[in-house]
Amino acid sequence: MHLQLLRNATLKLNYAGRTVLIDPDFGPKHSRPSFTGRSPNPMVELPESIGTILRSVDWSSSRICIRTISIRSRGKACRRRFR
Repeated sequence: MHLQLLRNATLKLNYAGRTVLIDPDFGPKHSRPSFTGRSPNPMVELPESIGTILRSVDWSSSRICIRTISIRSRGKACRRRFR
């Protein structure tokens, strides 16, 4: 297993030969106003180009709970199995 923090909450997880992108946010630095009024979001640039990040991604989710790869979407749980 390999977990890479790309920016803020955006993670790239390599597990069992598959790559999952968790909570992707590809907006440019300071492209959105702050939720708290402190500074625009996101606060830093992506460490790699979007193409490089997506090159090896098999699946993407904005919410993921890793146990047997259990994904939640609008309050409903579903299971994905990586083969």
